[in-house]
Amino acid sequence: MRRIIIATFSAGWLLPMWLSGLSVFTFLDAEVWPRLRGETPGNSFPFLDFGLQAFTVGVLWLAAVLFFWAWRSSGPKRASADAG
Repeated sequence: MRRIIIATFSAGWLLPMWLSGLSVFTFLDAEVWPRLRGETPGNSFPFLDFGLQAFTVGVLWLAAVLFFWAWRSSGPKRASADAG
């Protein structure tokens, strides 16, 4: 169970990053291309704001994962093995 939790924590940052990219491409399809064709898009979802928030969550999550693995790999077991 512990391995599943660590694996989910370690790879989970990919989901908000994927949602961020998906949000930007959806914005292009729903807002930008219709305007370039001269149409008026009838959408009110804040794609770019949501994308920025998802990107922020993903980057913070990635930073936490990197901190966790750096802390775990330089723990007391590693320091005592290097000293001897």
